[in-house]
Amino acid sequence: MIDPTKSPLEYICDAAFLSAMRALTEGYIVVGSSATGQLGSATAGGGMDLVWDLWNEQFAVYAYPQGGLSYFNISAGAQVYTGFGFGNHPHIHSAWSGWFRGAQAAVNIDVFKLISLEGSVSYFESPDRSTVGGLVGVGASVSVPRIRDVLRLPLGASAAGVAAGFWTPVDNATRGLSRANPVFMRPAANERNHAVVNLEPGRWGVTLHLAQTLGTSALTPGFTFYASAVSLLKEYMQARGLASDRRAGVQQLHNWACSETYRIIQQYRSDVPTGTTQREYPGGHTIARTPRGKYLITSSVGGSGAVGSWTTVMKLRTADNGYGGVPSVRYGMAMRGARTAILNGRSVPMMRLSDELMQVRRRMNAA
Repeated sequence: MIDPTKSPLEYICDAAFLSAMRALTEGYIVVGSSATGQLGSATAGGGMDLVWDLWNEQFAVYAYPQGGLSYFNISAGAQVYTGFGFGNHPHIHSAWSGWFRGAQAAVNIDVFKLISLEGSVSYFESPDRSTVGGLVGVGASVSVPRIRDVLRLPLGASAAGVAAGFWTPVDNATRGLSRANPVFMRPAANERNHAVVNLEPGRWGVTLHLAQTLGTSALTPGFTFYASAVSLLKEYMQARGLASDRRAGVQQLHNWACSETYRIIQQYRSDVPTGTTQREYPGGHTIARTPRGKYLITSSVGGSGAVGSWTTVMKLRTADNGYGGVPSVRYGMAMRGARTAILNGRSVPMMRLSDELMQVRRRMNAA
């Protein structure tokens, strides 16, 4: 729903901020490898994922068999890949165990029509879409050439159909890749408890574990920077009492970053802890607490000179800038000295404008 009291810049801030916050508060890093074989149009194989849960500061290893359909061929190959997943989960097993499905597109170069070198991108998601993500990979395969493919150009492309697999925690591998003692948590996918390495305490727990596990890989600098940014954000939110509920904390940060109205409400609450005293703030904002503890705000939103000499929004908000229960009104004059005003897009005689606004104000004070 479009809020007419928000500026285009606020909408742009909303989209950019919430996308960035999702990456920082719901991110997972995955590095893995797989081996596949294909006979006819059926493919089968499996692989292993190393997964870091950046917000919960946890690490675990998963294995999966995989199957699907693709173009007719006889081949065997291996691939290494890396990427990111996103989802809001209480722990890493909740995010990464169980069924996943996805699709892959690849570009390949054939060598002597027998060996294929491949670069790929893929998308994956859990059936309920609570975890989604993408991967990039490189690999090689050996295949049995068909006569009709002998004259094929060495550069090709393919798009595999939907594939599915079941991811299961591998406790021994999880233990082997960390010096920390694992704890055990029950994934959503089965009734057994599986090992999870907690990389707390300390802001650099995930960063150090990534560096130790990946070594001098080309991936290490980018991944460790990402993990450090998440740790710093989490520490910032915890210091301000925002991280007990991840989404609520992000919403508060979002309000501070993108909503001038929210910032004015918080300033007013600090300046006027109790009572209904009205205060004015820079930028043409006036605010007062209503008898029921909400906030009635009037804001000048533009207009100068003879045309649009004043335009004002009157709105009711809760302390967290939520909807106060009475629709906002926008009113102003088309030109200085006009006999009519514009109220929510309709023409109103100036003689009636103050009465209508007073009725709205009364409803807002009673809400």
